[in-house]
Formats: sequence, structure tokens, C-alpha cells
Amino acid sequence: MFKKQEINDHIFPRLKKESYLHRRKLRDYVLRFSENVLPGKKVLDFGCGNKPYARFFSTKHYFGIDGSLKSKADIIGLDDLPIKDNSMDYVMSYQVLEHVPNPHKVIREFYRVLKPNGVVVISVPFIGEYHACPHDYWRFTHEGLLELLKNYSNIKIVPDLSRVQCLVSFFAHFIRSKTKVGKIKWIGHILIVFLNLFGLCFKSTKYKFKTGLITHSFIASAQKPTSPNSNVE
Repeated sequence: MFKKQEINDHIFPRLKKESYLHRRKLRDYVLRFSENVLPGKKVLDFGCGNKPYARFFSTKHYFGIDGSLKSKADIIGLDDLPIKDNSMDYVMSYQVLEHVPNPHKVIREFYRVLKPNGVVVISVPFIGEYHACPHDYWRFTHEGLLELLKNYSNIKIVPDLSRVQCLVSFFAHFIRSKTKVGKIKWIGHILIVFLNLFGLCFKSTKYKFKTGLITHSFIASAQKPTSPNSNVE
């Protein structure tokens, strides 16, 4: 259906990929979120890469920032954001905070550049394979997210995968690691397709944040208060 170089696994997750279940859930979440972003609103995509989700947004004020010169970022650099205070309506960051050495600082920067009532949306890994690009520092619990976002209001956190889907994802990554080269690569594709189809049968919307929770990542949204805290830590 697609030529290899045209495939965007963030927008068109493929069943033969070990990250299919996670990327499918994240894509669907971003798509629903984008439907509420009105034209004219300012959106900052932190760690934008090639801006895979930009097509979902109707606004012309979609800005990307990334640390890689190979990205499609409008701004290069993931430290102090060269953006005015209270200037953005939305800040997004998907599977990026694990790669920055100081996520607390980044969250403070998001708070600074957001307008009052502005919204931040982030996804972070809870359990996942080591993936340095160039570094991989952190994994986050829901309590860790609450700590990061403590100066925000209306915090909402959801796990992306059910327990069974998370275990399927682990097994798919294991299979990929054992079949990623040579003549057996196609065997890996077939096995992962069947695993992902199996995983789709175990969606769950009933989560309890308690000991024993297993998921791949958490997705969180939060709002900057109308009267921002001037003593943000």
C-alpha cells in the first residue's frame, strides 16, 4: 500500500512492528486531542522529530522543537526554550522526556511558555526497552507524573496498554531482537502480526492505579492555572 520510504509508523502503525499496539494507541489519542484545537491556536511540539502528528492539526501555528539537525524542527535545542512567556496555547511532548537529563526543568519551561489555561499533553514510558537517541535516562510512574505536573491543574493520566497488551508488546520486542536480520526476519514479521492481532482483543478502559499495574506508557494532560503560581519549583 505504501512505498517503504513513505511509511510513517506514527500515523500508519504496521502490524508487523513490535511497537504497533503502543503507537496505535498514542496516534488515536493525539487524533482525538487535535480535534479540540481550534484554528489559530499556537501549538508547540517538543521533541517533534519529523512532526508526524502535525497533519492532524488545523492550526497554521504549529511549531516544532527538537535536538536533532535531521528533524523537521523549527527550533533546534531542547534546553531553555527560546519562546516568550505565556505565548503558547498547547505544548505537546510524546515519548521524549525519558531522553532529557532534567525533565523537571523541561516541565517548568512548558509552564512558563503556556498561556493561563493552556494545556500540556505528554506521553512517557513506564516500562520499555532501552532506546538511546542519543541517551535514555528515565522511566515514569503515574505518581512521578503527578510530581512533575504538581503546579498544573486538571491533571488526567491514563495508561496506554492493558496488562495483556503490555505483555504482548514485550514478547514482540523479544521476537524482533531474535529475528531482525537474515533469512528468518520474515518469521518475526509473521509472529508479531499474530501477536498484535491477539493483543487487540484485550483492550481495557478500567484501570486502577495500584500496586501491580503494568502498562507500556502513560499519557497525561494538564492545564496551567488561570492565576499561575509565581513560585513554580
